[in-house]
Amino acid sequence: MQIHTHILKEPFTMEQAFHRFRDRAKERVSLSDKAKVIDRELPELIVSILKEAKEAKNGFVLLPGNSQKSQIGCPPGWHEDPYHNNEYVFQISRMNHWLPMLYAYSVTKDESYAKKIIDEMMNWIAVCPRGPVFAEDKTPQTGYFNSPAAKEWRLLECGIRPYRTWCPVLEDLCFSPHFTPEVFETALYSLYEHCEVVYHLSPLAWPKADHNHYLMENLGLLAVSCMFPELKDSDVWKAHALKELCRCMEQQVDEQGAQIEGCPSYHNGCLFWFAMVLVYGRKYNFTIPQSYRERFERMAVHSLYATRPNGTNVPWGDTSTLTGTLAKAAVCSYLGTSDSSILNLCLNYYSREDLLKEAEEQIWRMDDVSGFITALKQCQPAQPGLPLLYYNKVLKHVYFRTGWSREDLSVMFACRSPIQNNHAHIDPCGFDFTAFGIPMAVDPGKYTYQDGEARKNFKSMQWHNTLTLNNQSAWDYISSWRYGPQKEGQITGCGVEKGMIWAIASHSNYEPAVHTRALALVSGEFLLVIDVVKHLNPDDSVQIQFHIDRPHVQVKDNTGNAGWNENIFLSVTSNAGTPVLIPAKISDRNDVCRDSVILQYQKFQPEETEVFVSVLCPSKGAPAPVPEHLTISRHPEAAVSFLLSGKQYSFVMTAHELKKL
Repeated sequence: MQIHTHILKEPFTMEQAFHRFRDRAKERVSLSDKAKVIDRELPELIVSILKEAKEAKNGFVLLPGNSQKSQIGCPPGWHEDPYHNNEYVFQISRMNHWLPMLYAYSVTKDESYAKKIIDEMMNWIAVCPRGPVFAEDKTPQTGYFNSPAAKEWRLLECGIRPYRTWCPVLEDLCFSPHFTPEVFETALYSLYEHCEVVYHLSPLAWPKADHNHYLMENLGLLAVSCMFPELKDSDVWKAHALKELCRCMEQQVDEQGAQIEGCPSYHNGCLFWFAMVLVYGRKYNFTIPQSYRERFERMAVHSLYATRPNGTNVPWGDTSTLTGTLAKAAVCSYLGTSDSSILNLCLNYYSREDLLKEAEEQIWRMDDVSGFITALKQCQPAQPGLPLLYYNKVLKHVYFRTGWSREDLSVMFACRSPIQNNHAHIDPCGFDFTAFGIPMAVDPGKYTYQDGEARKNFKSMQWHNTLTLNNQSAWDYISSWRYGPQKEGQITGCGVEKGMIWAIASHSNYEPAVHTRALALVSGEFLLVIDVVKHLNPDDSVQIQFHIDRPHVQVKDNTGNAGWNENIFLSVTSNAGTPVLIPAKISDRNDVCRDSVILQYQKFQPEETEVFVSVLCPSKGAPAPVPEHLTISRHPEAAVSFLLSGKQYSFVMTAHELKKL
């Protein structure tokens, strides 16, 4: 075996580093210590882990490209791509399936788990060699390592593997008879190679520190440099990683606590990644700036707003709905701060069992497992006590709702143009609407990252609650990760008054035409949508589409009707023409989709300025009412009125304000 002592500080030998690593492991709280507490207090979590570990040991793993667990081989086919999906190749080499086996080992001390993990690690290192970080002319190979061509050695995986799987595995298998000095040396050298890639290339790939990849890459660098101080570059790596992780917080999370990509899934993911910095700070005794902690705490509040009343994510951008995502935010908030307040708020949406399900993964990372379990058992439902309207200026997002119960009406409205990165979809002036705990007119979600028709559909204007001109998206879709240029869009006003919560947005992507949209929850009863389009040509056509979360919608005149559970209904009425129904799909998680319907209205030969009024009226226990006697005035301001359930409603809209008369 090759001796890799050149990666160590002098005067350490590899044998000394091996024994020092084991000695440090004796001084910490091990997974076995945590497992005893979990088994005593939450035995159902142990049962679940053992079941998952058995499947993983037998090679059955859930990976992108398939909605079901499938056989990955023994050893795994690290280079295989059975579903022609890059994400499969990336994620199999993150080795997430090791974690349930590691936790099962901590419970059972069954050495077959340790052997399985170590054998796979050694096999991966043997069959997946790293290429050179620099070309022969000393040029950094940043483009290669930050692309799918790098496969197992893509920059992101070089960061994820160390913090998520390799470091925990090495730390908690270090007393197994299968963890030999040779295994230690081989794994340590590979981790050194990982850190070389991240240290030299990640700052070149993400110079602004404004992407979640950079956060995870530096988290991996921090994990290795803290766990293995004998490495010759550990001090430099640790200082660099800490500086850059603090910069990630400054660049990726705004003052209000929102992750700048505007995708709730990634926001909640970042809550975990930023929490791990605080975990490492406590574990390895280094200081985290107070400004970092304060911004982290505000992230949990943003997660609360980005959660529908039924407890699912608003699936904006590359986001899946995934019931329990606020639970993840709450558990990760506790992981970072030991503050249980968000756990209490979660009980408005979830049961303790839901919180326990999310805790299955994070509890193993808790400093004080007993303290977390006590907090979990003692938490009580609590109202947020937060404003019902939340406007994030950086994201150009507005969240508003009629209250904080599951029955309340809730809207997320956005006009992010230009976008921050290509996790965003093409949806200026789009929205997501929930009532009575039912997502009704919705964002379709993500479904896949794989380029193709499905990816294009899920990202396009036509599958969002938007207005299009001439059936064209607001900007060009080139490929899964490439868009054409975008023009300015913005939230121009929002407010709460006279039983109405409203917001207005405008964008110029159809220049010279300008689209301005007002959304309002009125009297806690319906959602009003007013669209004003200026500078139209006679040969233009305007489409307004509503993505209805039902496979069937009935149309009569200018109204579409949908129903849920024979008890909850939605009527959508618009003056934009007779609607047509277009089959579509909605995705709640990767690689899984279900049928839905686009309700599309279309106006041909428009006037130079057009005003369209749409009313989305939900109801419970009886069919939804339909507005009558709609009147519209275009000059000098957009004024609309109609009769609904025997009550007259009148509104006046400017570019910056909506008034209820």
